[in-house]
Amino acid sequence: MDIIKNYLDNMFASLPDTQEVKRAKEEICQMMEDKYLELKGNGKSENEAIGIVIAEFGNLDEIKEELGQEKETIILEHKEKELRKVSLSQAKEYIESTKRVCGLYATSVLLWILSPAFLIFLSGLSEIHLLRENIAGFVGLLVLFTCIAGATALFIYSNSCLKDSEYLKEGNFVLAEGVWLYVESERKGKRTFFSTMRIAGVVLCICSIIPLLGLSMLGNDFLAIISVCFLLLFVSIGAALLTCAGEMEKIYLMLMKEGDFKETIRVKKKNKERLSSVYWCIVTAVYLAWSFWSHSWGFTWIIWPVAGVLYGAFQAILAVIFQEK
Repeated sequence: MDIIKNYLDNMFASLPDTQEVKRAKEEICQMMEDKYLELKGNGKSENEAIGIVIAEFGNLDEIKEELGQEKETIILEHKEKELRKVSLSQAKEYIESTKRVCGLYATSVLLWILSPAFLIFLSGLSEIHLLRENIAGFVGLLVLFTCIAGATALFIYSNSCLKDSEYLKEGNFVLAEGVWLYVESERKGKRTFFSTMRIAGVVLCICSIIPLLGLSMLGNDFLAIISVCFLLLFVSIGAALLTCAGEMEKIYLMLMKEGDFKETIRVKKKNKERLSSVYWCIVTAVYLAWSFWSHSWGFTWIIWPVAGVLYGAFQAILAVIFQEK
């Protein structure tokens, strides 16, 4: 039933917000629900029933005629609201291009988290006198900043690839007839895939502590440092999987204007994202300053899991603040 209601909301998005339009929308919604329940009672599956209902009641041209709306008036309303109509081909093109960008986003996250791993490994070699400390520090820092620079460059490039689609993020669009149903079916078809990626990402993040606990129990400092590298590796892969799944599902939610992309939520989300960016910048600055000052790269990594736990609390506080507003 939610699919029918959401489809109806998208159909009426281009019509003026008048009492007559609202009344017509309520009547059509009731007729569609009655037809849906009738088809379900006759043994039709959910997808079959939804498809028949939308095919029977989803003609926007007839609705315009009943409401006395001319096509020129609708176009004028679009211009006034600065809405762009997204066709089925445009939606497919956007989905495919954004999927490619999701891989770049995930790679950026992986490099950001994994960047200190090589420095930690080289510091371990210097601890057991297999490498001079100054060489270990120089090479390790070189790799660290190269990874950070590469990840940042990938992130900026990814954003530039989607510059032409900024109006979608802002919600300044309306879907052509039939596009919403296509996007919803695509999202449903990939729901299992998204869930699998999230499960794998969470499991990797949780299991990342196992090498640290196991190797630390052996009482060998070098093995303890190696375990930190494995922890960062597991966390980076897990975070990359979570990022990829989240960004890919966000494509469909954005086009459907659901979840965080509902009009009432979008503005609050922007402010939360800005504050989240500030949070992670502060965490990174504290990590680097502490590590350079103490030269304890094998220990200062602890700031990342602590920051991750605190980030959950930080997000919860932001949610309460913006909900009150």
